[in-house]
Amino acid sequence: MDSEHRHIHRFAMIPEVATRLAGSVWASMIVAGLLVGLLVYGAITGFPHGWQTFVYSAGAVLSVLMLFLLQHTTNRETKAILVKLDELIQSSDQAHNEVMGLEHQPLHHQEKVQERLHDG
Repeated sequence: MDSEHRHIHRFAMIPEVATRLAGSVWASMIVAGLLVGLLVYGAITGFPHGWQTFVYSAGAVLSVLMLFLLQHTTNRETKAILVKLDELIQSSDQAHNEVMGLEHQPLHHQEKVQERLHDG
């Protein structure tokens, strides 16, 4: 593997590791602890404007980060499922090969194939 591919592979591992960490029990416990701490601190200090700004900004940044991690995981899992389904289609004599790669076709084409297969 050349240097460029190694860098791409390393970069691609970042969301994999982040997804595993974000979905762990420890991450949930840490976040719950931080939230309780933030609420207690806010209550003690009277919920100042700086505290509110920090909480809203941190929430927005974390929400966007989680959105990208969820999308990455969904794309990876969907691709794996499609590869497995294609393998099943290829191994079955009664399957219709035209459905392989259907996810790359426009929606109207997918609907036509579905109608043809389920009505016929």
